[in-house]
This record gives sequence, structure tokens and C-alpha cells, in this order.
Amino acid sequence: MMSTCFDLPVEATKQASDEELMNQNETSRTLLLVREEDEAFQKSGKIPKKRKRHFFSQYTEEEEEDGEEKIARKPPLKKRRKTYNLEKKKKNPDHEMGLELMNQIERMKGNDVVLVMHKKLTTTRQNWLSVPRGLIKNGFLTLHEIARLKVANSGKLFAQKKLHLVLDLDHTLLHIEAFKKLKPDELYLKEQTDSDTSNGSLFVLNDGYLVKLRPFVRTFLKEASSMFEIYVCSMGCRYYVKKVAEFLDPEGNYFDTRILTREDFRGKPKKNLDLILGRECGTVIVDDTESVWCDHLDNLIKIQKYNYFTNRGQTGKSHAEMNTDESESEGELLKVLEVLRRMHRLFFDSSVDIKDVRCLRL
Repeated sequence: MMSTCFDLPVEATKQASDEELMNQNETSRTLLLVREEDEAFQKSGKIPKKRKRHFFSQYTEEEEEDGEEKIARKPPLKKRRKTYNLEKKKKNPDHEMGLELMNQIERMKGNDVVLVMHKKLTTTRQNWLSVPRGLIKNGFLTLHEIARLKVANSGKLFAQKKLHLVLDLDHTLLHIEAFKKLKPDELYLKEQTDSDTSNGSLFVLNDGYLVKLRPFVRTFLKEASSMFEIYVCSMGCRYYVKKVAEFLDPEGNYFDTRILTREDFRGKPKKNLDLILGRECGTVIVDDTESVWCDHLDNLIKIQKYNYFTNRGQTGKSHAEMNTDESESEGELLKVLEVLRRMHRLFFDSSVDIKDVRCLRL
């Protein structure tokens, strides 16, 4: 009696089935290899490291039974357009300085003409246009354009016989102290604060600080503003500096929005003239701390610190404890004003060939 495939053992049946699959076309043999590979890795729990990229390891029973070429191919990868993430690009300190200068211009008033970057990103070379200040929204300035802008602004001021003056805030024009740090003999000042910011000299800031203006400071600002374009430069935060500046210039007649703060220097411990819209040869600095201007010592006029409240390391009683103050007629601001007047006179004297305040400060 002739035996059939049903009489064969199970192993022989599986072997015959495998032989039939091996006789099929090349695609079916590839399917078999993929299936065996999947079964092997499924038992071992590992993932194959290499696999032909145009074959999927998944298949259906119908595809296996039909024996047709139904092995799926991965869809072709779309050609990706090359893109640039501007935020992840390495920061350019020159561009950062340009952006801060742009912000400084935004805070100023007037119809100055400045140079800003044209919004065209199709080329690697930057394009620049001259536009009115009022059209500035965002952009950068190159170092070349910054220098050109400084020269243009200084030229306009020189024609008006004015120079640039950069003033420090704390211990130069005023002294500030927290309520909780006041000595017992200084607490009486909390009841003697002024509400009129145009005439007073002692004010309360944010219900927690006392601000004492230096004697002669209002006359100093008024006289200096006739000879200089004034900037206020402080290492304090912008919120604090703007609040305190309102006590010095409530009507915006002296420096208005020309205020430089810690944010403009990006956390650096030193000050600089990068954001001053003027040439260094026509810029004078007045500050009580010499170390923060190490790159511009020739422009600096150092003034004695103004300490009205008890200061750290101070020996003896403070002005506040003794109910006294610095003299207006012989104070430091009057001495500095005399130096500024002499420098201004020599700078615009036609008989003097040197037009540089760094050579006239002594």
C-alpha cells in the first residue's frame, strides 16, 4: 500500500515543507531566512544588529501560503531640506553687543538714523540698511556700524559743544539702605522722608529702603546737562536703577532713558563703554570705584564714596546717626563739577590742538 504524506512522521513533514519553500523563487527564500532569523532572536530575546533595510521582518500567513512576492518595502526616505537652528548656533559676542546697543537705542528718544540688519537670511553675508530709529524692531549691529554710529552721534554733540558723561549711581550720587539694617540711632529718618521727588533728598523705596541723595546732586545734574549728554551706569538690576533714577530725574530732563544696568553687561563684573553712543575721546566717567573701569581708567574721574548711613567697616558714627551731611559748598560733587567745566572748556578751545578728554582730565 502506497504511503501518503499523512503517514509520514511530523519531522519528515516539516522537512518536506521546508524543501518546498527552498524550491520557490528568490523572494520566498529570503522570506524564509527572515522568518528563521526572527524566530531565533525571539527565543534569545535579542534584536538583530543588521538587517536588509528594504525588508520588514513582519509577514502574514496569507503571504506565506500564497508564496507570492508580497514582502513589504520600506517607504523611500524623503529628502530633508537642510535647516539651521539659530538658537543652537554658537553665540557671537559682537552680535550680542550689537543687540544690546539696539535695545539702548530703543529706549532713547529722538530721530537719530542708525544702521540695522536687513531681514534677509538667504545668504550668509549680512546685508545692512540705513533706516530711521522709529522703524527698528529687532536686529544686530556690526562692530563697523557701531563705530560709525558712535562717530555720528559724537559729531552731532560736538557741534552743539557737548560731550558724553557717564555717572555711577550708588555711593556717587546717592546712598541706599534697607530698613532692617538701620542702626537704632538712624530709625528716626523713617519719619522724615519726603514725598516731593522734585525737591526732597530722602525717600522711601518699595516700603523697605531709604534712599538719600547726595548734597548738591540736583545742581550738579543741571549744570552738567548743559555741557554733557548724561548716562547713568550701575551694576544694579534694571528695575532698581530705574526706580532710583526717578528720584534724581523725575521729569526726564537730564538722562531720561539713557540708563545702563547689570543686564546690559550680561553679568560681567566690569563696566565698559560699548553701549555708550559716543567716542571714547569725548566721554568722561565719574565713579567711586576704580576697579570696575579697568579698561577705561584714562576716562575716569574718581570721586570719594558717599556714605550717609552706617557702612560696613566704618569707624565712628555715620552722618545719619549724627544728623549731619556732606557740605554742598565744599562737597565732592562741586569739586568734580569744576573739573568737568575745565575739561569742557579746553576740549572746545580752538587754541588747543588735542581733542581728547583722556589728555585733559588732570
